[in-house]
Amino acid sequence: MSVQADQVALDAGRERVRAQQMATTRRRRRALLTLCIRVVSLAAVLALWQVVGSGIDPVLFTSPWKVAVAAVGMI
Repeated sequence: MSVQADQVALDAGRERVRAQQMATTRRRRRALLTLCIRVVSLAAVLALWQVVGSGIDPVLFTSPWKVAVAAVGMI
């Protein structure tokens, strides 16, 4: 092979490695974003439950804090 063909092959290999690194970075960012969305969604639901649950009769509907305390007590 010629020197030019070797250089083209090296460049193609470098581009492939760079593309794989970029894809890995993109997957990690997407996974982190998905995790953050799930955590924030759970926190929002629990906060809403806490606010709504504190204003309603505890026999019918209670807050998550009271549920957690009762669960710890049962364990």
